Amino acid sequence: MDATTQDPIDTAAAWHARIDSPDMDWAGFGDWLAADPSHRTAYDSIALLDAEIGAAAPAITALLPANDDGVADAQPAVAARPTRWRWMAAGTGGALAAGLALLLVAPAVTPGDSGVQTYATGPGETRAVTLADGSAMQLDRGSRVSVSGAARRSSKSRTAPQASPCGTIRRAR
Repeated sequence: MDATTQDPIDTAAAWHARIDSPDMDWAGFGDWLAADPSHRTAYDSIALLDAEIGAAAPAITALLPANDDGVADAQPAVAARPTRWRWMAAGTGGALAAGLALLLVAPAVTPGDSGVQTYATGPGETRAVTLADGSAMQLDRGSRVSVSGAARRSSKSRTAPQASPCGTIRRAR
């Protein structure tokens, strides 16, 4: 933007119009503001005017004529499309969310799960465990393992910082 040939108010208005643009030249804007104190004053007056107009927009709109002579019949059909689209999008999103929730919650509440069994070892203890389905695992020092169902899902966590990784689960063949 050529700030030397334009009035500071016009330049400030041009900067303000581009302030939310993704290609805003922030370095150029800062340079322009720093070049002359009158630039800051001009920009502040434009920004304040824009804020006042934004705050008064509902009152201004109420004072404007409706200009709906003969146009009112064509507008409802156009306005109904975005509303229908929003309802369809919301319904589709809701259905996807419900399906995802069912997918995540259903395995946790399937019948036949015998609950959660937790195995733990102390800081200097190791332990061999055979599960109900015949699979076996070796727990290292300072380990904790929770198993639900027939060893289908397991989660392992260390309880002490010096503990080595938890043992492995081997399925019976």
